[in-house]
Amino acid sequence: MQADVLLLRKLVEAGRKLSNAGVVIGPGGNLSLRVGNIVYIKKSGACIEDARTSDYVGVDILTNRQISGKGKPSCETSMHLGCYKARADIKCVMHTHGPYAIAYGMQKKTLKAFFPDQDTLLGEVPVLPFLWPGSKEMALQTAAAIKNHNAVFLANHGLLAVGANSDEAYYRTMLSEMSVKTLIAAGAFGGVKLFNKKQLAVMAKSDEGKYRREVVKKRV
Repeated sequence: MQADVLLLRKLVEAGRKLSNAGVVIGPGGNLSLRVGNIVYIKKSGACIEDARTSDYVGVDILTNRQISGKGKPSCETSMHLGCYKARADIKCVMHTHGPYAIAYGMQKKTLKAFFPDQDTLLGEVPVLPFLWPGSKEMALQTAAAIKNHNAVFLANHGLLAVGANSDEAYYRTMLSEMSVKTLIAAGAFGGVKLFNKKQLAVMAKSDEGKYRREVVKKRV
C-alpha cells in the first residue's frame, strides 16, 4: 500500500502542474494510475487542481467494480480501463481539456512530428471524431487508437495521453499542447516543415533517443 500512496502523490502533483499549465479547469478532465490490477482514478466532481490522494478511488480492472475510496469514479472510467487493457506498458492515463488540443481536434488531421522531442517521446497523434463523454463508443475507439499511439486528440473535447508512469503521461500531454502552439507559430512564419521518412528513421534508431525514452520510463 505504501507504494500505491507514493505513486498517487506523484499523480496528484502532476495534476497540479496540469492545472497550472491551463489544460484542466475545475472538475474537468480525469487522471488515473494502474498498480497491479487496481486502477486509481479521480472521483467524479473532484477538481484536479486541488485534489488529494483520497480523491482517487480504486477500481478492479478485472471486474470493473469500485473496491476502495469514497465517491463515484469518473464517468469516463471505462475509457481509462480500455487503455490499460489495450497495452500492458500503460500505467498512467491523463485526459485533459487543453484549449490548443481542443482546437486541433476540430481539424480532423493526424499531428505529425516536426521537432526531436515530439518524435522521441510522443510520436504521431491521431484525431478521433466527437464521441459523447462517458459513452461505450468513446471508450472502444479511444482504446483502439491507443494500441498504436501514445496520445489521441478527441474532437471538440480534448486530449488523452498515456505513459509508463505519471511523468511520461504528463510529458506527452504537454508535448501535444506545445506541438499545436508551435504549429500555429510556424504558420505565422510561412508554414511547418515536417520531418521526412529518412529523418524519422535516423531518429528512431539513435542512441540518444532510446536513452531519453528509457530514462523517462524508469522514473517513479
